[in-house]
Amino acid sequence: MELENLLEDIKKRGINLWLENNKLQIYSPKKNILTSDDIDNFRQNKQKILQFLKKGDYISKSYPLSRGQKALYFIHEMSPESAAYNIGFAIRILSRLDTEAMQKTLQALIERHASLRTGFARQENGKLVQNVYTYKKFHLENIDASNWNESELKTQVQKAHEKPFDLSNASLFRAKLFSKAKSEHI
Repeated sequence: MELENLLEDIKKRGINLWLENNKLQIYSPKKNILTSDDIDNFRQNKQKILQFLKKGDYISKSYPLSRGQKALYFIHEMSPESAAYNIGFAIRILSRLDTEAMQKTLQALIERHASLRTGFARQENGKLVQNVYTYKKFHLENIDASNWNESELKTQVQKAHEKPFDLSNASLFRAKLFSKAKSEHI
């Protein structure tokens, strides 16, 4: 069975696929919905499925927006450059930091919480939906701030916080690491 047909078939049957800790996860809402043929197809195509899901453009589920989400989307459409609803914070870390471990931790967070892999779209009929993607690659931006004074650092952290999100893109979470020294990060 072609990969696209396999994925479309399982989606129609309500079976969800996603990546968590780089492993393929399968959820079936009903018992015995997975046949032995399904399991064989998953085993035979596991690497292809993993590669496809890692591209990040496979929508596992679409849901209508709640009233609150519709209101926020409307506000976003009226003022797309606004950061009024961004929630941000800064932490000063005064020790050595394993940036690779931090990257992996934040990727695991996104894999675990579907809301962090969700984007909003308007369908052809004008209806707003939220699309949950099976996988989104997270990139921790590491910025060299070693030559900045405290005022410049605060300005850059504030600019990072004020950058608006693109609600159509399923990247509603971001993090930046400003490195002042090997043992000082924000």
